[in-house]
Amino acid sequence: MMAQEWAKKFYRSKQWQDCRNSYIQNRILIDGGACEICHEQPGYIVHHKITLTPQNIHDPDISLNLSLIHI
Repeated sequence: MMAQEWAKKFYRSKQWQDCRNSYIQNRILIDGGACEICHEQPGYIVHHKITLTPQNIHDPDISLNLSLIHI
């Protein structure tokens, strides 16, 4: 799924890239980076547990919170 136009700047930001990379590296240390849903394939796409909206995307407690994302 491609990012909505209003979200593209966020997903290109250094803050998101650093957050995403940190999460993936942590998951690699835990279980080799397996998908947290199927537990069989490596996970490469990070998802937000709370759907990002134009209203909450700039709230780092939601958009950059490592406990609210998964692969």
